[in-house]
Amino acid sequence: MSENVSPQSLRLKKFIAETGYSVFEFGKQCGIPSSKTMSDIIVKGKVPSPKVLDKIINRFPQLNHDWVVLGYGEMIVQGMQKQPATSNSLKKSRDASYENIQEYLENHDYALNYLANKIEKALLSSTKTFQQVNDRLTVFEEKIEIVNTEVKQNWEKYKAKIDNDLGEFAKTLKNEFTAIREDSLAARAERFKLTNELDDKRLKFLHDKFEEVKADLKSNSDANTKKAIEFVSEIGNYKKHSNPKPEK
Repeated sequence: MSENVSPQSLRLKKFIAETGYSVFEFGKQCGIPSSKTMSDIIVKGKVPSPKVLDKIINRFPQLNHDWVVLGYGEMIVQGMQKQPATSNSLKKSRDASYENIQEYLENHDYALNYLANKIEKALLSSTKTFQQVNDRLTVFEEKIEIVNTEVKQNWEKYKAKIDNDLGEFAKTLKNEFTAIREDSLAARAERFKLTNELDDKRLKFLHDKFEEVKADLKSNSDANTKKAIEFVSEIGNYKKHSNPKPEK
């Protein structure tokens, strides 16, 4: 059963079972035209509206109104188990008895007082718990203060050693940096030296090649000049001859 089912729905469902009618037929008997209305109350557990409850008690005046709504008294009004519906039967069923209402109010006040006492005890317990937590926090803060004091003492104790170690580290770092710088300068000088040597060799190689090319050009030029002179001389020594006349 769903926890949303109302107690009024459960009590009304019990009465319908006593009548022997189905939920649908019970609604028709009470003049409730919509079957959904009774389904919402009995199946889904909704609280019956005053209008619907009036129709039900008008058809079944023996049903105790207080029992349906408040849960007090008996389901059936005494002396009305077989009493037919009359003009004032609805009033008889709906009029809540003073004793039942008074008892309900007294029980309600008792429940409120009981709840107030529970709340007061809970507040006292919360206060006590808060005090315990506060005491634990105080102890924790004291322990933190002790730890802080020990840390400060240890810091003062090891501060000189840390400063000395940092100084030695700085010296070592400086020496390594100086060595790296010197090595870098030496490597740079060596690179310049190698570069100059390569430049000198390249210039010498180009000069030697130029001289070789120059000598070859001169040698070829001299040979060509000699050939030209010899050719001109041969032309100068050439003698013109005439062909003999042909015989007739």
